[in-house]
Amino acid sequence: MKTKTSKRHGSRTKDAEERRADILGAAAQLFSEEGITNTSIESITDRAGIAKGTFYLHFGSKDHVVAKLWEQYLEGFVSIAGERLDAVSGKTDWRQFISELLEQLVVHALGHAELHRTIYRTADAKALDLCREMNGKTMALIAKAITRGVKAGAFRCSNPELTTSLLYHGADGLLHDVILGTRPMRKADLVRTIQEFADRALQAT
Repeated sequence: MKTKTSKRHGSRTKDAEERRADILGAAAQLFSEEGITNTSIESITDRAGIAKGTFYLHFGSKDHVVAKLWEQYLEGFVSIAGERLDAVSGKTDWRQFISELLEQLVVHALGHAELHRTIYRTADAKALDLCREMNGKTMALIAKAITRGVKAGAFRCSNPELTTSLLYHGADGLLHDVILGTRPMRKADLVRTIQEFADRALQAT
């Protein structure tokens, strides 16, 4: 006589990491569609296909979800810069490299505009400290790329670190204004403006 099992053939229970990823993915979609304020925990659990109790096994509140998404968003800047730099091999067009890197960073920022607006409007000190930390890591990678470009003869730049700081903070300030709506600008125009600024700052040869 065969015994019944509680699981369907081929199914498996998701581990904690996968379940957290499902919750964060559902929350990110809803925050983008509905806004963070208008998104409830119930809507997150419905979208993730889980019970509300399961949500609380992983996150204490919606604010904790927002904080984790903010951390992942900021880590994304470091990952983008690091992965692109690691992929460089042989003869590189450093001007094109910096141009494409800046575009990727802008696109990443605009893709998380709702999260950016929420964090900055609440002025959460811990979140802003994390932002400064990740900005520093991203700038260090960009400065490394610029230094390599200088050595390759692609740029004329006497101080890559200071130039990176000016370039990064200038782009970040413009992005911040665009995201908060104080300076409306199309994405294509924003990317082109930042790329042109980088060209001038680096005195590309």
